[in-house]
Amino acid sequence: MNDTNQESSRLSVVMATYNGEAYIRQQLDSILTQTVLPDEIVIVDDCSGDGTVEVLQAYAEQHDIIQLHRNEQNLGVNKNFEKACTLSRGDYILFSDQDDIWLPEKIETMMPALRPGYLTYSDAAIVDAEGETLRESEFKYHGVTPLAGQPIIALSQRNCVSGHNIAVSREIVESALPFADGIFYDQWLALVACTHNGIRIVADKLVKHRMHVSNANNNLALPKKKKLGLWDKLLRVSKRQSLTRRNQIWLDVYSRLLELPLPERAKVYFTASKQHGLRYDQCFFDKEYFVLLKDYEEDVFSVSILSEQKRKRRLKHMAKGRLAQAFS
Repeated sequence: MNDTNQESSRLSVVMATYNGEAYIRQQLDSILTQTVLPDEIVIVDDCSGDGTVEVLQAYAEQHDIIQLHRNEQNLGVNKNFEKACTLSRGDYILFSDQDDIWLPEKIETMMPALRPGYLTYSDAAIVDAEGETLRESEFKYHGVTPLAGQPIIALSQRNCVSGHNIAVSREIVESALPFADGIFYDQWLALVACTHNGIRIVADKLVKHRMHVSNANNNLALPKKKKLGLWDKLLRVSKRQSLTRRNQIWLDVYSRLLELPLPERAKVYFTASKQHGLRYDQCFFDKEYFVLLKDYEEDVFSVSILSEQKRKRRLKHMAKGRLAQAFS
């Protein structure tokens, strides 16, 4: 494969579907009418209960590049995309949601930026259920700074890479298998990419990312959750097992990352974070870890756009144990 000429490289699109009948046709049509077509579209359906499979079967019968696979049991988003990746054969893999709309030149625009050992990602516009624009830029909507290079520490704190915007070289995917549990596949792939050549940005908005009732966590039209008062927080102390679960997830992620070839600075950070995590289920303030976090402040907050005061508060919060956080 030629690093500077990607015309001979095979391109795979992978899609994970689940009860996506309402929008799947529009998304498939937007992929099938690209100015540069992929070599294959690998779709894995995760036990849909609506008419998704029937729609997909009809498309597969009409288009040879579509490969349809059906799970015998529900795997969830991460494992479903992981399975789709293992079934694909492309040198580069583009990830597709089931309900978005790709701009016609998405693949053609990304192709010149594709390189071995890199994850390449773009911006997107946010649209509603009818496809009408809600926000011009996904980066601005989420309040993140898009990064390039190998910002692995920053990406471990906050992700700026959305799955529907990415194209990943095969070797990154193979290094990332099996996908880490508990964090979304896009963040995991971005972290692993930073142990290879890194991540690259295509500044164009190449996807219309649809937000609707079914993906309510990101829906701009839905009311936001109210901030909790002190009494509400106290009532939730008994439910703080979720913090322990989240900590265990990141302990596992740190362990996986430490098995990969890391720059020395990142190795120090993740080793210290893992050691802090092993004592997390206690009431304490880790002064040593706080000093280290201050030294890594620019790395930690490269993605997030925060005031100096909020940064300081966040660092103190990160240095606390679980029970100390329960009353903060």
